[in-house]
Amino acid sequence: MAVKTKEKLPTPSEVSGQPTKFTEGEINQITELQNKTQGVVFQLGQLKLSEVQLENRFEELKQALTTIESEETALAEGFSKKYGVGSLNIETGEFTPNK
Repeated sequence: MAVKTKEKLPTPSEVSGQPTKFTEGEINQITELQNKTQGVVFQLGQLKLSEVQLENRFEELKQALTTIESEETALAEGFSKKYGVGSLNIETGEFTPNK
């Protein structure tokens, strides 16, 4: 079994003003964190875009509902003028006027 030796870390005074080279493992750790950060940022961007698209679709559907409600009101007013006030059995097509 091989014995691992620990590298002696230099003191701040030993490295003061001297360039120091990071190990490949340290560079890999930094790169891995950068990649994770970029992935999360990208996903957040996608999520925000989906949120904006969903909000737009929601507004479109609210407008469509408002339009349908206006059409329903106009249709009901037209039928009230033609048949008077009453109730309609949609299954039989039978209209019963109010007394």
